[in-house]
Amino acid sequence: MDGLIQNMVLSMIILVRRRKYSFKRLRADGAGENRSFIKEANSKAWKFTMVAEWTARVTPQANLVENPIYVCTMRARTLQAEANTPNEMKNIIFPFANMHYSRCTS
Repeated sequence: MDGLIQNMVLSMIILVRRRKYSFKRLRADGAGENRSFIKEANSKAWKFTMVAEWTARVTPQANLVENPIYVCTMRARTLQAEANTPNEMKNIIFPFANMHYSRCTS
């Protein structure tokens, strides 16, 4: 499994548990990474039941699912950058940085 996809699914779990978000559908273009993400999120390991809504390529997405995940992910990465986290540790520490951000903003 791709590290980025795993980090995004972990971010979703944090949003579900800490912020009480629910993910019913994901609206995105039909690119391979989006299809892989939906497949992984709905797998037996993660048990999300999202429905994919595929849009045309190169169109802006302004939906309530994509933006909170993106903001939370980018802020967690900023925390890691400020802490000078070594590259080989970023995938291990990412969920904890994300949890820290979620606690500070809730």
